[in-house]
Amino acid sequence: MKQFLLIIFFSITFYSQAQTIKSKLDYCTVFIPNEKGYHYSEDEKKYYAVFLITEKKLQKDTLKIAVYSETPPLYFDEPKCKLTPALAKNLENLRNVKIQLNEQSIVIDTAFIEFGTETMYPEKLIYEKKKSETLLKLTFGNYTWTSGGYHRYDIYLIAKNNQLSVAKIVAFYYSAEFKSYGKEKNEVIYSKTTNKVN
Repeated sequence: MKQFLLIIFFSITFYSQAQTIKSKLDYCTVFIPNEKGYHYSEDEKKYYAVFLITEKKLQKDTLKIAVYSETPPLYFDEPKCKLTPALAKNLENLRNVKIQLNEQSIVIDTAFIEFGTETMYPEKLIYEKKKSETLLKLTFGNYTWTSGGYHRYDIYLIAKNNQLSVAKIVAFYYSAEFKSYGKEKNEVIYSKTTNKVN
């Protein structure tokens, strides 16, 4: 009986622990000719936009992220994705960040981010599966932060009732104030409760 109870205890413990996943996010890049994009190619006659693509299996869920940028030089040395017609069509009109969990997706307007999505890249995640909802915390880095600028963003999402929504966005930065120079601070720049970007 004791052994049976121990098995149940460890099974429950393992199951509850398995509901939370912390992981680094890797990405590959897709370069697509774009007349409004960055003017760069070997013959210097074409414009290109670049997309950062992430796909991650999380238990029974699948997370997909696509980030738009017009600064290819930042990503020349990054791994390249295979560009299929379906992927090209999916990215054709994207100019922000698209996050998809299974069949639920959301496009986040990144006007609040310094330089838009120009220098944003997926970095890591925390995934928590609950009985009635799934919680995601996605961290994006920023290539061009300065001593007084934002250097990363945490985007909190909730998947519930077949809908994916943003709960909160937090920006992290190093203070340029003399007394606290070099110390990290953060600012909530979007909250679902206020339904606006601060």
